[in-house]
Amino acid sequence: MKDFTVTLISNGSEQYFSDNTLTNFTNQLPNDISLSKNKKWYVSLQNLGIDLNYENLGISKDIPSIITFNGDEFEKQFKILKKHDLESSTESITSKILTNNSLKSPLNLEELTIRPQFFTIEKIGKYIREFKTKSLFLKHRLSFKLGSTQFKISPDASYNVDGLEEYKLKNPTVNKVKIYRAIFKNRSNVKIGLCIHELLYSAYKFYDDETRYSLNINGHSYKVVFLTKNQYLTSAFLIDQNFPRLATNICHIHCNVIDPYNYNQEYCQILRTVSLPRTNKYHFVEFENPTYFKLNCSELNSINIKLTNSIFEQLPLLPGVPSTIKLKIQSMEGNIISNLKVSSNSKEFSTFNNTNNHFRIKIPPNLDFSEPNLQMSVSSITYPNKFASIPNFEQNKYIYVFDINTLELTPYTLKLRKSMFVSNSDLLTELKTVFNEWKNSNGLVIERTDDKFFSLKSNSNLIIAFPLQLALLLGLKKDLVSINEKGIHRWNDDKIEIRSYISSKMKQFCKDKSLNLIEELSHIQNKVKESVDNYFFICLSMSDIYKFDHEINVNKFKPKYFLLYNNICQYSIFDTKYLPILKIIPIKNIDSEYITIEFKNDEYIGIQVSHPNYLEFILRSHTGELLEFANTVENVIIDLSFKKVNYHE
Repeated sequence: MKDFTVTLISNGSEQYFSDNTLTNFTNQLPNDISLSKNKKWYVSLQNLGIDLNYENLGISKDIPSIITFNGDEFEKQFKILKKHDLESSTESITSKILTNNSLKSPLNLEELTIRPQFFTIEKIGKYIREFKTKSLFLKHRLSFKLGSTQFKISPDASYNVDGLEEYKLKNPTVNKVKIYRAIFKNRSNVKIGLCIHELLYSAYKFYDDETRYSLNINGHSYKVVFLTKNQYLTSAFLIDQNFPRLATNICHIHCNVIDPYNYNQEYCQILRTVSLPRTNKYHFVEFENPTYFKLNCSELNSINIKLTNSIFEQLPLLPGVPSTIKLKIQSMEGNIISNLKVSSNSKEFSTFNNTNNHFRIKIPPNLDFSEPNLQMSVSSITYPNKFASIPNFEQNKYIYVFDINTLELTPYTLKLRKSMFVSNSDLLTELKTVFNEWKNSNGLVIERTDDKFFSLKSNSNLIIAFPLQLALLLGLKKDLVSINEKGIHRWNDDKIEIRSYISSKMKQFCKDKSLNLIEELSHIQNKVKESVDNYFFICLSMSDIYKFDHEINVNKFKPKYFLLYNNICQYSIFDTKYLPILKIIPIKNIDSEYITIEFKNDEYIGIQVSHPNYLEFILRSHTGELLEFANTVENVIIDLSFKKVNYHE
């Protein structure tokens, strides 16, 4: 038998497989195909065609969208379990209670499940109202309102309404918009618990500060909220054309004729992991550099394909154009090829906290790294396209304000709450929120004429210390800073007077008070050196305005590439060092939640550790620091190939 191709279609072989769907289908081959047992046969994915008519919430019909319960009874059960299980976390105990069938009755525990479909905000609200009305426990205790109102907007004001700042930027002449509000309210004396699926919670834009804690139930994230009498869970938002958005654009393509291989410690038959666009259009992609997988049989009569999301649930597609898959089956001589898929979400090591920039997996039982001449290669990688806007965020999220009127050397600390900003408007809104939390918030005002430049107005005599990285994002004067050979920003001159701005009115104020401000800044630096050593000082008096020199750029520090380190690959020369670098990964400028890169160059690297205790993967920037995603939990998936090399030549 020669090499051949097979095209599979989701509505094919109806007489044999009547339950075929767009995302799970089997095709009967025209005849049984016998493959020579004297050859090694492999299969690869050539192309994929799929109609991306998404069900847009991403919660399958057997997964609860909302779990409601008696909050008072819950707390009684929680205290009992906590007394006997001091080691478990609050989240773990909560999960045990909410999934315990024997507690359903005493807790009045009820679940809302919804058939997947393309939702509007009103349609979701209708399901919630019907669920509440049919519930004996909730009917007269919990109210749910969903409504809209015309909202008057001002170009200079800032609002805590999701999507409004972006809308204002795109529509500067519009002064009214339609705002939606969703409100849960407890009208009874009994505490009510709401456990809301994270996708629904984010779709309705409920405020995060209402959340007691986050929870994981059977691989799904939930937000837990407790409402006492007359307490609200509220939201306010604009609706865009993609409301609500699909949870993830990762798609695994499974094929039943692949010889199962390891995905962390489990086995899988995944031909490819791809990142799908979110547009509701037909999507066709050809794979230039196919990855080959061993066939698990020598007799072929039918082939099954499954399309799943990142957590192996059926891809949420509504009926549409049939899906197509083209496979190539061919014999290959020589090198023995095996495959391994690894994920940063692996929970195999209880003693090691996996994150998406540093994770470990256990050694799969079928891989023997002691085999001579074994090499490994990265065939593809899928990573979240969300990076921290401010490098070293944990150290650079603090803004310090010093009151020069009282000469207090202990600053008031303002703290940014998130590391990633999707737009200039998003960053300015965050800064305004942070300033408003200050006890003397009227002392500092963001002058907002547009979203390009950052201006700060002082209504007192203040010193404001911005971390260097944030100052650069906001448009710090370029000739004050340069990038060293390691790609790190540093002051050109470390003198306090060089990296400070002192207004003329502040200079006069200090002169009248016989105050040496430079000396005071030095005292501040010496007293809290670790805090303010790499800060830009802005010194303003009453009614002073400071405007940064350049436009805001929230993407200034977005990395262009990262280095993938591995603990078993051979060391290679990197500059003046030998480092275990497996691959250099480019970061593509694509508007997508996840990015999948298929590598054309196999780039096999030798294995230097024959009996490792685990496989370790570390993602680092060019500076050697850990790559900073917007959060540490979104999944990184790496596909690896292994082969033996014959060195006789």
